Amino acid sequence: MSKTIMLCADDFAQNEAISEGILSLAQLKRINAISCLVNSPYWDELYGELERVKHSSFIGLHLNLTDGQPRSAIWRKLEGEHFTGLPNLLKKAYLRQLNLQAVIAEIQAQLDVFTHTMHVYPDFIDGHQHIHQFPIIRRALFEVHKRQMGHVDNAEDETDYTASFFRNTYNGWRDLISMTSFPKCQMLALLGGRRFKRALIRYNIPTNTSFAGIYNFRHASHYRDYFRRFLAKTRDGGLIMCHPGLQSQDKHDPLHAFRHHEFNYLMSDVFLSDLEDNSFLLKKKNSS
Repeated sequence: MSKTIMLCADDFAQNEAISEGILSLAQLKRINAISCLVNSPYWDELYGELERVKHSSFIGLHLNLTDGQPRSAIWRKLEGEHFTGLPNLLKKAYLRQLNLQAVIAEIQAQLDVFTHTMHVYPDFIDGHQHIHQFPIIRRALFEVHKRQMGHVDNAEDETDYTASFFRNTYNGWRDLISMTSFPKCQMLALLGGRRFKRALIRYNIPTNTSFAGIYNFRHASHYRDYFRRFLAKTRDGGLIMCHPGLQSQDKHDPLHAFRHHEFNYLMSDVFLSDLEDNSFLLKKKNSS
């Protein structure tokens, strides 16, 4: 019996080469989920392209607090005019130096940009560089979610807030001893992954049954080998993240030299064979 998975391409709207590659894959149904950076300067010119695939692909919010400019006035006032990178955000989150109200405001602002441009609530929410599972940020995300769920009782609001799920990155204790993705797998588990998944279960928020996609991008030319390992550890209802894109010289993208390897594999016949050999199907958006 076939198992269904979500194959999610991260970083839509980070630049044109990434976005074009993701759209090509989605149109050919080589991926079935797209995670979007709505604070990117490219978002306003690219989001309309998602109309071509939004009925067949899950479209989600790639919450970003590490790169570019914030969308909310409160964040800009309390935390600065620009995001200052992952190391600084991580330090401030664990030292409890992030202003909770600023984080709530920024999450809400990015959600508002998504809903106002796409005219729907995101099918899912995750975090650029997995920041959604950090302390304070996860608390803010749950607070925003609680507020949004309050709209369900509003008869005039037809938005389906209950359809959205949150990505989790934790597969259990085996993540702590895994050598396939050492040490990033362990870091994700220890840096909020375990706590975030427990909170999703406690609050009864839908999430993926398993998570895969972590590897050393410097070895992206061997992406097929990695992807077959991802399939081997993926459960029915699991999620595999990927970072495809067309070839690019965008030095602002730390993955610019690697994305085309993922793109070429996902466009190939061997990718389809690997799915079939492992009894996987990409989950259809309108399936239960």
